Amino acid sequence: MKVLYVYHGDWPRNATRVVKQTRALAETGHDVRLLSGNPRGEPRLLREGWMEIERVPCLGSADMNRLLAFPVFANPFWIYWILRAAQNFRPDAIIVRDLPLAPAVLMVGQAAGVSVHYEMADVYPVSMRANRADHPGIFSRITRHAPTWDRIDRYVIRHAASVSVVSEESRERCIALGAHPASVVIVGNTPATLPALDQTLPPPVDIADWTGRPLVCFIGNLFPDRGLLEAVDAIDIARASIPDIAFVIAGDGPMMSSLVEHVARKGLSGHVRLVGWKGASDHAAYYQQAAIGVLPFLSTEHIDITLANKLFDYMSARLAVIGSDGPPMRRVIEETGAGVIVPPGDRAALAAALVSLLRDPERRRALGDRGRAAVGDRYSWSRDRARFLEAITRFTKGA
Repeated sequence: MKVLYVYHGDWPRNATRVVKQTRALAETGHDVRLLSGNPRGEPRLLREGWMEIERVPCLGSADMNRLLAFPVFANPFWIYWILRAAQNFRPDAIIVRDLPLAPAVLMVGQAAGVSVHYEMADVYPVSMRANRADHPGIFSRITRHAPTWDRIDRYVIRHAASVSVVSEESRERCIALGAHPASVVIVGNTPATLPALDQTLPPPVDIADWTGRPLVCFIGNLFPDRGLLEAVDAIDIARASIPDIAFVIAGDGPMMSSLVEHVARKGLSGHVRLVGWKGASDHAAYYQQAAIGVLPFLSTEHIDITLANKLFDYMSARLAVIGSDGPPMRRVIEETGAGVIVPPGDRAALAAALVSLLRDPERRRALGDRGRAAVGDRYSWSRDRARFLEAITRFTKGA
């Protein structure tokens, strides 16, 4: 088949699932083309090893481009480029990543008689409700009106040929909203590159001076619900017991400046280091220096139905995991025995868990080994890949 994949994000940033899914399609013999956003004015046309990529134009100043290319279904800019890509490529199927552009892609697909598959990496209405206080402006209030997105979400879920979700909780939600159970498939955030994690790599330059220290890592988006301010406080508490404890945070997002200020205010520059966004191929080197991977998420409606890909990445790297007590994360960690659970936002509990694990290398090793075994079996990309490909083929007209 010819498959058009529409991704409103900034390729290749935050595109781990897009990479895995498009690679899987190409490796199965399908011709894949990606249409993506372009907020930084990157080259519009390029070729990855497995697919062609077209970025939408970057128009004018940063503010002008942000307005004109805002990823929402009613934006004529995006409608034009989706329609143009479909007319030029003539796909047999279209996959749309996340809700903002899904109605526009459905409209184009219906007009062309092409099956549209909805890749729900994030549950947008739930996320908007959970993070509403972090977006107080009038524009955000209008564009992030959760009841409107609830209706849009329900429409897309009911009309997409298939829906890919990341957790059991998300699948149950889709079925409750009217999706046919057979069309909603769990495509987990499981890693596709286990062998790469087994290679011995030199320490990353930006933490090379921390080699040999008891290192804790977080790699991911720096959003308010990630609980990173609380994690920094936990490091501050834990250093009373483990004076050389170190915490590396790799990622970017709206919390970056707050975290930098918080670390400085606490006088923790010798213990906490923010190294910025790192490409997926760089992560393994950080994992190899770390003893523990943390997911200190706060308790929100959104966190309670999603599963971070970093949970499985930590497990793949044989890191002991400390995760917050939300239903999906608790289920996986308890089922696999890959780590320990702490109450969300509880700085003292997180600090105690860090100290306990850092003082017990045998326990850390056992947790890491169980995590790695789990991603080689039940939580493996090979299983998720098969479910994803089967759904795209089964629910595409004429496939």
